[in-house]
Amino acid sequence: MSWIDVLGVSLSVLAALLFVLLLTDWRRRTGRGGRLVRWVWPPLLTASFLGGLYGTPIRTLTNSEPAVAEYTVPAETRRSTVRMPFYVLTRTEERPPFGAWTLRETTKRLQLPWILLLGSGIYVTAARVRRCGLRPRSEARG
Repeated sequence: MSWIDVLGVSLSVLAALLFVLLLTDWRRRTGRGGRLVRWVWPPLLTASFLGGLYGTPIRTLTNSEPAVAEYTVPAETRRSTVRMPFYVLTRTEERPPFGAWTLRETTKRLQLPWILLLGSGIYVTAARVRRCGLRPRSEARG
């Protein structure tokens, strides 16, 4: 396990917890908020989380296995990808004719999910502005 695995998975778990906390905060605010709080924030937060799965690459680590032999019939290839906000793991496997699946290449990528960070930052900023005194007069005197 490389440092990219540990850092990427740890930050991705924290990003998922942040997403859950923001949705919990939204749920708590729905009783006293307007239409913006009630109907706009959940899709925006969800879209920012899903958009964060496709971030800007920071560091990529690739491990390739050498080809065993050349075949007259092309080998089958399959690729599997696991996406998280800060981490992407891609595995490429190959099966020669009449053979077993073997791991051909593993790519690990640490990425910056700027869309997730931007959406979360806008939500936190909007919640803080609302909490710092921009309330209707009926709530302010009460």
